[in-house]
Amino acid sequence: MELKQVVQWMLENGYLVAIKGKYKVTAKFNKEITGQETGLIVMNGKPLVMEVSPPVLNATPDWRQLYMNFILEAQVPSKAEGRDGVYDLNKYSEPAMREFKKMIEKEKIQYPILVKSTMLYYKTRKRYQVTVSRYITEGLWRSDYEALLSSAESGTVEQHIKQEINDNTEFTKFKLG
Repeated sequence: MELKQVVQWMLENGYLVAIKGKYKVTAKFNKEITGQETGLIVMNGKPLVMEVSPPVLNATPDWRQLYMNFILEAQVPSKAEGRDGVYDLNKYSEPAMREFKKMIEKEKIQYPILVKSTMLYYKTRKRYQVTVSRYITEGLWRSDYEALLSSAESGTVEQHIKQEINDNTEFTKFKLG
Protein backbone atom coordinates (compact mmCIF):
# COMPACT_ATOMS: atom_id res chain seq x y z
CA MET A 1 0.00 0.00 0.00
CA GLU A 2 1.41 3.38 -0.97
CA LEU A 3 1.28 6.53 1.13
CA LYS A 4 -1.47 8.10 -0.99
CA GLN A 5 -3.62 5.00 -0.53
CA VAL A 6 -3.06 5.09 3.23
CA VAL A 7 -3.99 8.78 3.40
CA GLN A 8 -7.09 8.16 1.27
CA TRP A 9 -8.14 5.28 3.52
CA MET A 10 -7.61 7.45 6.64
CA LEU A 11 -9.72 10.22 5.09
CA GLU A 12 -12.52 7.79 4.17
CA ASN A 13 -12.55 6.26 7.66
CA GLY A 14 -12.53 9.54 9.59
CA TYR A 15 -8.96 9.46 10.90
CA LEU A 16 -7.90 12.52 8.87
CA VAL A 17 -9.69 15.55 7.47
CA ALA A 18 -8.48 18.00 4.85
CA ILE A 19 -8.87 21.64 5.89
CA LYS A 20 -7.62 24.37 3.54
CA GLY A 21 -5.41 21.87 1.74
CA LYS A 22 -3.79 20.53 4.91
CA TYR A 23 -4.41 17.21 6.61
CA LYS A 24 -5.47 17.29 10.26
CA VAL A 25 -5.67 14.34 12.64
CA THR A 26 -9.13 13.75 14.10
CA ALA A 27 -10.20 12.93 17.62
CA LYS A 28 -11.09 9.42 16.43
CA PHE A 29 -7.46 8.81 15.42
CA ASN A 30 -6.10 10.16 18.71
CA LYS A 31 -8.56 8.15 20.77
CA GLU A 32 -7.45 4.89 19.14
CA ILE A 33 -3.75 5.73 19.38
CA THR A 34 -3.48 7.50 22.74
CA GLY A 35 -6.76 6.77 24.45
CA GLN A 36 -7.49 10.50 24.62
CA GLU A 37 -10.12 12.06 22.42
CA THR A 38 -8.29 15.14 21.19
CA GLY A 39 -7.88 16.50 17.69
CA LEU A 40 -10.83 17.46 15.53
CA ILE A 41 -14.48 16.92 16.24
CA VAL A 42 -16.99 17.00 13.42
CA MET A 43 -20.38 18.58 14.15
CA ASN A 44 -23.03 18.81 11.44
CA GLY A 45 -20.46 17.80 8.85
CA LYS A 46 -18.15 20.67 9.81
CA PRO A 47 -14.84 19.94 11.59
CA LEU A 48 -14.21 21.94 14.75
CA VAL A 49 -10.60 22.23 15.88
CA MET A 50 -10.06 21.28 19.52
CA GLU A 51 -6.39 20.43 19.40
CA VAL A 52 -4.57 20.28 16.11
CA SER A 53 -1.49 18.35 17.15
CA PRO A 54 -1.85 14.98 18.84
CA PRO A 55 -0.10 14.38 22.16
CA VAL A 56 3.23 12.64 21.82
CA LEU A 57 3.26 9.02 22.89
CA ASN A 58 5.90 8.21 25.48
CA ALA A 59 8.38 5.61 24.33
CA THR A 60 8.67 4.43 27.92
CA PRO A 61 5.63 4.02 30.14
CA ASP A 62 5.03 6.34 33.07
CA TRP A 63 5.46 3.78 35.85
CA ARG A 64 4.21 6.13 38.54
CA GLN A 65 0.93 6.54 36.70
CA LEU A 66 0.71 2.82 35.92
CA TYR A 67 1.20 1.98 39.59
CA MET A 68 -1.44 4.51 40.63
CA ASN A 69 -3.81 3.04 38.03
CA PHE A 70 -3.11 -0.41 39.47
CA ILE A 71 -4.11 0.81 42.94
CA LEU A 72 -7.32 2.29 41.53
CA GLU A 73 -8.19 -0.73 39.38
CA ALA A 74 -7.59 -3.12 42.27
CA GLN A 75 -9.96 -0.97 44.35
CA VAL A 76 -7.58 -0.80 47.29
CA PRO A 77 -9.53 0.93 50.09
CA SER A 78 -8.18 4.22 51.33
CA LYS A 79 -8.33 3.30 55.02
CA ALA A 80 -8.48 0.24 57.26
CA GLU A 81 -9.07 -0.31 60.94
CA GLY A 82 -6.36 -1.86 63.04
CA ARG A 83 -5.56 -2.43 66.69
CA ASP A 84 -4.44 1.16 67.19
CA GLY A 85 -7.08 2.88 65.06
CA VAL A 86 -7.47 3.77 61.40
CA TYR A 87 -4.55 3.75 58.97
CA ASP A 88 -4.03 4.47 55.25
CA LEU A 89 -3.93 1.55 52.81
CA ASN A 90 -3.67 2.96 49.31
CA LYS A 91 -0.86 5.50 49.54
CA TYR A 92 1.77 5.67 46.81
CA SER A 93 5.36 4.74 47.63
CA GLU A 94 8.41 4.87 45.41
CA PRO A 95 9.86 1.49 46.54
CA ALA A 96 6.52 -0.20 45.81
CA MET A 97 6.39 1.45 42.38
CA ARG A 98 9.90 0.16 41.57
CA GLU A 99 8.94 -3.34 42.71
CA PHE A 100 5.75 -3.13 40.63
CA LYS A 101 7.81 -2.14 37.58
CA LYS A 102 10.17 -5.07 38.16
CA MET A 103 7.24 -7.48 38.52
CA ILE A 104 5.72 -6.43 35.22
CA GLU A 105 8.93 -6.05 33.19
CA LYS A 106 11.19 -8.82 34.47
CA GLU A 107 8.87 -11.38 36.01
CA LYS A 108 6.25 -11.04 33.25
CA ILE A 109 3.39 -10.95 35.75
CA GLN A 110 -0.03 -10.89 34.08
CA TYR A 111 -1.43 -7.48 34.99
CA PRO A 112 -5.15 -8.45 34.93
CA ILE A 113 -4.53 -11.41 37.25
CA LEU A 114 -2.48 -9.20 39.59
CA VAL A 115 -5.29 -6.64 39.70
CA LYS A 116 -7.95 -9.27 40.43
CA SER A 117 -5.89 -11.10 43.06
CA THR A 118 -5.11 -7.82 44.82
CA MET A 119 -8.76 -6.83 44.62
CA LEU A 120 -9.75 -10.17 46.12
CA TYR A 121 -7.29 -9.69 48.99
CA TYR A 122 -8.69 -6.28 49.91
CA LYS A 123 -12.33 -7.28 49.47
CA THR A 124 -12.12 -10.40 51.62
CA ARG A 125 -10.26 -9.13 54.67
CA LYS A 126 -11.99 -7.00 57.29
CA ARG A 127 -9.13 -6.25 59.67
CA TYR A 128 -5.37 -6.16 59.71
CA GLN A 129 -4.90 -5.59 56.00
CA VAL A 130 -1.42 -4.55 54.97
CA THR A 131 -0.85 -1.36 53.03
CA VAL A 132 -0.64 -1.77 49.28
CA SER A 133 3.01 -0.66 49.44
CA ARG A 134 3.86 -3.44 51.86
CA TYR A 135 1.71 -5.92 49.93
CA ILE A 136 3.84 -5.25 46.83
CA THR A 137 7.34 -4.66 48.26
CA GLU A 138 7.33 -7.63 50.63
CA GLY A 139 5.96 -9.96 47.98
CA LEU A 140 2.79 -10.74 49.90
CA TRP A 141 0.90 -10.57 46.60
CA ARG A 142 2.65 -13.70 45.28
CA SER A 143 0.55 -16.27 47.12
CA ASP A 144 -2.73 -14.57 46.16
CA TYR A 145 -1.57 -14.18 42.56
CA GLU A 146 -0.44 -17.81 42.26
CA ALA A 147 -3.62 -19.11 43.91
CA LEU A 148 -5.83 -17.17 41.51
CA LEU A 149 -3.67 -18.10 38.51
CA SER A 150 -3.70 -21.81 39.34
CA SER A 151 -7.44 -21.81 40.00
CA ALA A 152 -7.95 -20.09 36.64
CA GLU A 153 -5.84 -22.74 34.91
CA SER A 154 -7.71 -25.58 36.63
CA GLY A 155 -11.13 -24.01 36.03
CA THR A 156 -11.97 -23.57 39.71
CA VAL A 157 -11.95 -19.76 39.96
CA GLU A 158 -15.50 -19.56 41.27
CA GLN A 159 -14.75 -22.10 43.99
CA HIS A 160 -11.54 -20.25 44.91
CA ILE A 161 -13.38 -16.94 45.25
CA LYS A 162 -16.15 -18.50 47.37
CA GLN A 163 -13.53 -20.04 49.63
CA GLU A 164 -11.75 -16.69 50.00
CA ILE A 165 -14.85 -14.70 50.85
CA ASN A 166 -16.27 -17.24 53.27
CA ASP A 167 -13.48 -18.71 55.35
CA ASN A 168 -15.64 -18.62 58.50
CA THR A 169 -13.50 -16.19 60.47
CA GLU A 170 -14.33 -12.83 61.98
CA PHE A 171 -11.77 -11.22 59.67
CA THR A 172 -13.70 -11.61 56.43
CA LYS A 173 -15.99 -8.92 55.05
CA PHE A 174 -18.44 -11.16 53.25
CA LYS A 175 -20.59 -14.06 54.29
CA LEU A 176 -22.41 -16.27 51.82
CA GLY A 177 -26.07 -17.04 52.37
